[in-house]
Amino acid sequence: MKLHRYNKLLLSACIGASSPVQCALKPPAITCSIIIDQGSARIITDCLPYSTGGLAWIASRATRYLEAHQPHSAPTTAPGHATLSTGTLARDHGIVGNSWYNTDGEMIKAEYDAEKNPTTEYLMVDTLADQAALANSGHDPITLINLSLKSRAALMMAGNTQTAWWYNEKKHQFTGIGPVPAWLTPISLNEARYGDTIWNLRYSKDSPWYRCVDPYSYTASCEPSLIGTHCSDEECLKTPRAQRMLIDALRTGIQEWQTKKSGKLLATISLSGLDKVGHTYGPASYEAYDLVAWLDHDLMPLLTEIEAASNGNFCIVLTADHGAQPIPEVTHHHGYRPAGRITPTSIIEQGHGTITKLQPPFLYTENQKDAETALRKIPGILVAQSTADSDASAPAIGSIDHGFRALIYPDRVGDTILTRAPYTLISEEQCGPKHNSPFNYDTHIPL
Repeated sequence: MKLHRYNKLLLSACIGASSPVQCALKPPAITCSIIIDQGSARIITDCLPYSTGGLAWIASRATRYLEAHQPHSAPTTAPGHATLSTGTLARDHGIVGNSWYNTDGEMIKAEYDAEKNPTTEYLMVDTLADQAALANSGHDPITLINLSLKSRAALMMAGNTQTAWWYNEKKHQFTGIGPVPAWLTPISLNEARYGDTIWNLRYSKDSPWYRCVDPYSYTASCEPSLIGTHCSDEECLKTPRAQRMLIDALRTGIQEWQTKKSGKLLATISLSGLDKVGHTYGPASYEAYDLVAWLDHDLMPLLTEIEAASNGNFCIVLTADHGAQPIPEVTHHHGYRPAGRITPTSIIEQGHGTITKLQPPFLYTENQKDAETALRKIPGILVAQSTADSDASAPAIGSIDHGFRALIYPDRVGDTILTRAPYTLISEEQCGPKHNSPFNYDTHIPL
């Protein structure tokens, strides 16, 4: 399905009626999007049968789309959030990746300007928050809240509204482009109320909640397991403590909105913890499944807060910005022999001087034809083709080629698209996974 449906659903909820049928309905007092960074459809589906908390609460009340996919073939945090917030493709909103090269060969990060200040200047389409603010100004103002541990996630949701706030782990407080609201200023991960710095599993290890955990993940993880250990400040951002803090921050914002009794509330919370542990330990680790276990538990106070504060008049969406690729070494160990890693350095070397830069899935070449010929000889590379190829062939919607075409924004992509084989990872790191491939494990998300 196209994620445009997500945006239209929320826009209707926040701005009001667009048809005679909708005129009879009262727009929700609270609209809340819960985005799980790297929250693949697989891990949510694995856990849902054993949920006794927030996931089951939502699933029992919601319309569930079983085949929702991010509609581009290299899903990462920035383009995933931009697609959710605008209802458009990267070829429209301009966020083609977390970073890209400009025409001068300079690396651009999606959330920072040339002076390294947080920005949304590269986001070329209004977000839902932008349009909601415009439609609800004056007599019926709307309160906007966009929270995350990551700046790029919060900014891509907030757009130009300056209502994006994220956690600064060095200062132990929230920050943003505009002023941080007074209700958010005191919230810090240092507070004891967010739990011990030791990560304890929510259930015993033999619980069916962890039945899909693969202990072999730790042979190719980037760090020793955090389970049962004290976390440092940086490590604690991966733990249920940080997730709990973020959820509590939104609850505090809802309580503040409730005291004002003015207008509607549009809130987005992007939960970054699963992405942080996924990159370190893989999607089949105890850390990944236990973070979802604690999310199931910690969502309930938020959901009941929303229901009570809105007098039962609310709209909640739970989804993700992208999925999760299995660690190649783990996949190889279990019998899929082609799984493996290719380093960007080796790809450039095997281009024999024809490749200048690589920012997967895009290449920047000196001699495009020779580069494409050389790349097709590299094991693990399926296709190398020009980004300038005509759309006359009309790739089928949902196909890998269609997903790559959805990423092409002028002057922000290379001249060649690289398609790697399934379960192949392009990375200099020799541990953990990434998630910018065109395959189902990366694009399939809950909705």
